[in-house]
Amino acid sequence: MSSTTSNPIATITNKSGYDVGIYDVFNPSTNSSTPGPLTYTLLATVPNGTTAQQVQTIRFASQLQAMFTGTMKALNDNYYLQFPVAVLVVSPFADSNAFTITSDMQQSMVDSFKFIKYAQANPSSQLATQFRTALGDKTSQKDAVNKFFQATGSFKLCTITTWTAVFTWQAQFTNPWQGTYYLYSLGSSSGGSTSDSSAPALVATLAITASAAANSAVLTMAGTNNENTSVVMAGDGTMQEQNQGTGNLSVALTPTWLNIAQTSQQDGKTVSNYVIGAAFTGTINGVKVAGNLNQLAIPSSSDNSKNANNKNSANGFTLSSLEGLVGMLTSIGMLYYMAKGHKEAETQKKNDVQKDSTGKSDAQAKENKVEADYQAKDVPQVRAESKKVEATVSNVQQGYKEVGQAQDIQNKQDTIREQEKQLEEILEGGAPSQATEDAAVNLQKAGNELEKAIDPASSADARDAALADATTILTDTSTNLQQQLQDEGSQLSQEEEQALKDTQDALDKVQEQAKAQEENQREQEEQDKNDVDEQVDDDQFEDPEAEDARPFEGGVE
Repeated sequence: MSSTTSNPIATITNKSGYDVGIYDVFNPSTNSSTPGPLTYTLLATVPNGTTAQQVQTIRFASQLQAMFTGTMKALNDNYYLQFPVAVLVVSPFADSNAFTITSDMQQSMVDSFKFIKYAQANPSSQLATQFRTALGDKTSQKDAVNKFFQATGSFKLCTITTWTAVFTWQAQFTNPWQGTYYLYSLGSSSGGSTSDSSAPALVATLAITASAAANSAVLTMAGTNNENTSVVMAGDGTMQEQNQGTGNLSVALTPTWLNIAQTSQQDGKTVSNYVIGAAFTGTINGVKVAGNLNQLAIPSSSDNSKNANNKNSANGFTLSSLEGLVGMLTSIGMLYYMAKGHKEAETQKKNDVQKDSTGKSDAQAKENKVEADYQAKDVPQVRAESKKVEATVSNVQQGYKEVGQAQDIQNKQDTIREQEKQLEEILEGGAPSQATEDAAVNLQKAGNELEKAIDPASSADARDAALADATTILTDTSTNLQQQLQDEGSQLSQEEEQALKDTQDALDKVQEQAKAQEENQREQEEQDKNDVDEQVDDDQFEDPEAEDARPFEGGVE
């Protein structure tokens, strides 16, 4: 950093609609293979409506960013810290270092954040596919990416500059990932039973908050007296404990954006839709973990019942399918971190070469050489990596299918367990009807098929078949119950009739949920085929809501 008196002064007019902070953004390393955190130094605050405020820079040539801290209406009224608004390149050789910050500039950053989420959650979409192609363009990455954005239906204001700024922001700060997340050990199982030592268990809760009162990211260990540590972004897409090597907790987590199914009732009909939220994988004190905003119902470690073993196995499948999907999305996402790192390094090199320039033409010639070297040496590395990830992209839809299957199995298993318990009371009361006996037998048969579906030894085809068989049994059971209640309802005790009605209703509900989720996934797969000029439904960027886990109250031996 040189003496500020010899550095340029930026003149800034703020018409964004918000007060902004002006930050010097510096990359300590120009080695694109070792990207780390950037340094952000606040130089000044420029209130909204200010005209021609002078801001003294601290470097000979620098990148400044106008950043906003506060509640953002365009992003679900969430509070964000240092959200990028505009990138300002300041140079002593520039014709002018006067800048006007507008609301369109901020919107371009908002749209870039949405695009980053969408492209990572939907890597097989045409939007993501064509973007990856543009990142590896042989002639001009900058022109190709900017032309790509201009051709889109929802992201026309984005540029490679805004994409890089926002991607860097989410790699630098925890507040883009705000929410409460439940991180579980992955566990392991074999032979359809799950031992206490291998059953999935809650390892820690990660609470990332952002507000005017507090901005924090704290990981708290489960089963402890509030043992916790603050976590920070490492700058390379991972999270780690804030003070490495100084405490008892070691954290290495990778967040990613993915589609999260939201199920609700609309006009008496069960519907499912995707919104984009975060999920995490990694290790905590060497224990492999995975999780998102949803909690799991975990049986007591002392419960050795069949139901508890089945629930542990279902939880294990839920977590392994989530880990598999997140692993794929993270692997693909590393391409974006790589591209971001190269672009950051190029920007810093262009600033650095100006220090030894003799004048404007010399500075321009040196910048042109940096750009040419970047296109000739860096972009081919991005292009090669882009080709590598295509094999992973082709498997993502299967990953989403398995996450959906895991939720379906959880729902069906919970329903069977709850209805078996209700019917058991009728069976134990003496002289049950044939309808009750048939229903109890069929629930057990469906449960046996679900056990096959969650057996780690089952292939994908075997799991599909077992889940299909369980679905058929439950559908037939509901149909039979409806007929039996019509034929024999008046002959049943009030208690038994109600138990059978409850069972039929529960089976119908869980089947509606499954059908809604299957339809949701089919619609998303069709959307992936949409041309880039088609609009992306803005509802997908609503904040996800956690699904309430149905309680586990123990089970039969």
